[in-house]
Amino acid sequence: MKWNVHLSPVKPIPSNQQNVPLLFVHGWAMGPWIWDPLLPLLPAMQVNRVDLGFFGSPEIPALDNPLVITHSLGLLWSMMHIPRPWRGLVCINSFTRFVATEDFSGVNPHWLRRMKNRLQQDPVGVVADFLRRCDPSQPSALATSSAQPQWSARPSSALQAPHLLEALPPTADWNRAR
Repeated sequence: MKWNVHLSPVKPIPSNQQNVPLLFVHGWAMGPWIWDPLLPLLPAMQVNRVDLGFFGSPEIPALDNPLVITHSLGLLWSMMHIPRPWRGLVCINSFTRFVATEDFSGVNPHWLRRMKNRLQQDPVGVVADFLRRCDPSQPSALATSSAQPQWSARPSSALQAPHLLEALPPTADWNRAR
């Protein structure tokens, strides 16, 4: 995934607001490293990142009144798991609904079921395909060798298929719960 960051001149953040905890939450089949290109732009801020455990152990910082910044599925996960109040919410390619219904043109439920079934059989293939769709310029965003992976890649041996599979049902169930 490539970040195209375009900055406009902004006023410096007042010192009384620099201690606001920022909580970054990544999307499905990704990890906290997706925020790495952005973090140097926030040198004075208190930065915290959720790791949903798709490539290792989950890590979820407990913060009071954070400014939550989400990517993709990270919004749905945050809405279900991060206690409120929040200072605010910033969403990047995020969604509050995912699965298509009569009044919403989301993802076909059949596609999601197929993905879940295939994930049980071939998690590396599913994640590699997903990451290629996220960033078509990458030949493979999932490293399958010991070669140094690109910033968005993690070794396929670190893949935590149960966490990936568990993350999909809330996406499908979310529409029914609304």
